[in-house]
Amino acid sequence: MAVHLLLNKTPNINLIVAAHCIQDKQAAKPTLAGEIVIQLGTYDLDKKVEIGRAFHAVQSVNIHPDWNTLTESFDADIAVLVLERETAFSELIQPICLVQDTSAITGVVVGYGKSEDETKIHEKIPKILETPIHSNEDCFLKNFYLSKISSKRTFCGGTGTGVGVCRGDSGSGLFVTDGTTYYLRGIVSSSLIGGPYGCDVDTYSVFSDVTKYIDWINWVSINRFE
Repeated sequence: MAVHLLLNKTPNINLIVAAHCIQDKQAAKPTLAGEIVIQLGTYDLDKKVEIGRAFHAVQSVNIHPDWNTLTESFDADIAVLVLERETAFSELIQPICLVQDTSAITGVVVGYGKSEDETKIHEKIPKILETPIHSNEDCFLKNFYLSKISSKRTFCGGTGTGVGVCRGDSGSGLFVTDGTTYYLRGIVSSSLIGGPYGCDVDTYSVFSDVTKYIDWINWVSINRFE
């Protein structure tokens, strides 16, 4: 599960993730806050100890109320976690801004998901993928089956050329930048099953569109203190 610190009035205790990382499809109940430990500042998964890594307990789990585990659609695949205590920012731990502008046509995804190299279960060090951002119309023209897992609150990303997000990248962010600041544009949600890696990297993947959930994210950030 990848998490992203949100930059708002309380930037050091709001984290955004994919809802299916907390309650997967067909799961009877979500993972409870007390069952989650967040690691911030982690880089190399093979290392048990890293300078700058911070461990945090979770105070509350807030899954979007529209998340439905009984359908194929990954609509509302988004959740906000609240940490029990504040965390200090550093070179390794930085906040991300919520995107407002949807004009960017490319973004960057960073994750530990299953590699195109079949010998690896997942990456030990995060890989970086620059990916085009596609509308649903272009997405469904590429592969109509993507419409079954998409919604009006998703978009697609990917090169469709054998390189893309895969199992283990869920919850990773798709970031865009204006040259000085990075913004969270989307969250890795789902891919079609297929290929030797368990996911079809010859087509696109589905991302939760963060711009469609900003009001809800801000509402959670404010009301959790009441």
